[in-house]
Amino acid sequence: MKKTINATCTLCFNYDSNRRKCSLLNETVENDLDHNLAMECVTTGKFMRDLNVIPEMHHWFNDPNMVPYGWEKDYSRLPKDDEGLPIFVLTKKGTERAIPVDPSMKIKGDLHVGIEKALTYQGQRELIYDLGVELAQKEAVRVGVPLQVLPGEEGYEGQPYEIQKYMEYKQNIVNPQNEWFLNPNEEW
Repeated sequence: MKKTINATCTLCFNYDSNRRKCSLLNETVENDLDHNLAMECVTTGKFMRDLNVIPEMHHWFNDPNMVPYGWEKDYSRLPKDDEGLPIFVLTKKGTERAIPVDPSMKIKGDLHVGIEKALTYQGQRELIYDLGVELAQKEAVRVGVPLQVLPGEEGYEGQPYEIQKYMEYKQNIVNPQNEWFLNPNEEW
């Protein structure tokens, strides 16, 4: 028996997760995981399934108490790396099939956190929106791929809150508060 997926805006191709907006209806989406809103689009024929987004637990089960013990996402249709690990990227829409910026590049999968956003088309859209073109460029250079800036994204400056989080994170990596663990001469 084939189980039906519970539609949400995150599964719809028309949903822009960066702007939290339905590009088809030109409306802001308050709760992108709301089944009712997406079902309206399903019944009127406006819902278009984004096949790159992997259904999550809430897409299969209406009641969280009905989730079977040990349930896992289905990665079987995703491309795999040389070690057989699925290649995906975590975005605001959820877990997505990675669309590599450079298809010739060997990508190593990570079952827990996916691959770097800067390596993927959809990840670069998020980086540009959140961090702006300048910082997104630095992330692309860091992972060794070109940044693909689409029309309308040129000169984008990003979201101040996201830039602040990024800068604080980078500062803590370069200059950690607790440097005691970096001293090889330190004795316990």
